[in-house]
Amino acid sequence: MLLILVVTCSEIAVVLCYFQLCNEDYEWCEPNPNPNSKPNPNPNPNPNTRTPEPEHPNPNTRTPTRARARARTPEPQPEPEPEPEPEPERPNRHARWWRSFLTAGSSGLYLFAYSIMYFFTQLDIIGFVPTLIYFTYMFVFATLFFVITGTIGFYSCYWFVWTIYAAIKVD
Repeated sequence: MLLILVVTCSEIAVVLCYFQLCNEDYEWCEPNPNPNSKPNPNPNPNPNTRTPEPEHPNPNTRTPTRARARARTPEPQPEPEPEPEPEPERPNRHARWWRSFLTAGSSGLYLFAYSIMYFFTQLDIIGFVPTLIYFTYMFVFATLFFVITGTIGFYSCYWFVWTIYAAIKVD
């Protein structure tokens, strides 16, 4: 009976962990962070340096007022760079461990729900104290069952992920 419980919890946790792994997107190559961005129209690769202005054909022909006006005009500021878009959130890598624990441990919730149904359909317990004792013991037992089966599910999923990633060769 215990062997069937261990095998069933392991199988369910491994299958659901496998489904979660198939659903994850690892983005092995880094994509363009902003695919809708337009190319930079400025051919100058360094945005902090200005492109040189064309020389005036005869520098002596400039008037002093024009030179003073040019000196008073502030230097054009480069356009502020747009804020980079935040990176898309990657799935929480630890979610598979919690999911494996909770999926296998959910049998403890089923056990407690069944004990409630059993109390109302089969038992003839009358009084507050016996009812409180029954539900307290069933809650403790269901919690222990949740932890035990969740631990079985976690370790089986951990072993499964460790095994499949150990088989991958990275060049």
